[in-house]
Amino acid sequence: MKTIISEISDSPDRPVITVDWRDWRSPLRYPGGKQKDLPIFTPYFRSAKEYREPFLGGGSVLLHAIGSQVAQEFWANDANPLLMDFWRQVQTDAIALARLVRSLRDDYDGEQHKCDQWVAFRDRYQQKLADLPGDRLHNAARFFILNRSTASGLTESGGMTAAAYCGRFTESSIQRLENLQDRLAGVRLTLGDYRELIHAPGEDVFIFLDPPYFSAEQSRLYGRSGDLHKGFNHQQLADELRDCPHDWLMTIDDCDAIQDLYSNQWADLRPWTKPYSMTNTQGRRSKAGRELLIAKRGLLANA
Repeated sequence: MKTIISEISDSPDRPVITVDWRDWRSPLRYPGGKQKDLPIFTPYFRSAKEYREPFLGGGSVLLHAIGSQVAQEFWANDANPLLMDFWRQVQTDAIALARLVRSLRDDYDGEQHKCDQWVAFRDRYQQKLADLPGDRLHNAARFFILNRSTASGLTESGGMTAAAYCGRFTESSIQRLENLQDRLAGVRLTLGDYRELIHAPGEDVFIFLDPPYFSAEQSRLYGRSGDLHKGFNHQQLADELRDCPHDWLMTIDDCDAIQDLYSNQWADLRPWTKPYSMTNTQGRRSKAGRELLIAKRGLLANA
């Protein structure tokens, strides 16, 4: 977002708050991350008692929602256990995590492309990470380092590159991690099925969804070798949202298959274009794509 500091009040009954967004940026690089897209869809957020996010991912939207004080309670979930280890450690003690990450960073001053020197360094460093203890703190550190050091933040689905290690795994990225100390205080973080957040009872609930994209399934961008992306059931998601008792807003890729799943009798659809670029597990980069905002009927029309 270009605006670093802003004043927020989206209704007459909410006080104006001043937010320095530099303190609320996610430290993760994530396939399909929404940091740059926040101005597109956050204007459709509404104040609620509880905010839920069934597909937490890189956390940019959750952090924006907390910083904007759109709700009193927050519940975020993801199906990736290593990702949730990271976010739970951030919630517990982001400073301790940053301290460990700094201690694990080794200097590399060779050429920033695939060469013998880099391959030898990478193999030694990956073994060092593999030998770390398996507790949450070390799992979170390993996840963060690989996230910053792999192409487009693919973490488990991509390999470390010299350019990413030198250009993205930086002191400023670790500082961004430190900035999250206490930011997730009181947030409910769960590892489980997204459907629970859609149907769990609640008073005045608003749900934001950013599921795996339909047309990008072959890219295998999420989880270990893409296991959290392959075979995602979009028909099931549409069925669950049709019966959802709460207000919800989703961003997804715009294709005929998705449009066929969401009837204008129960959902609002609004197209937008995102010039995103992601690298899949074969090293190919995606093109700019058409996207959709889909929401519970009336939510977009009344915004």
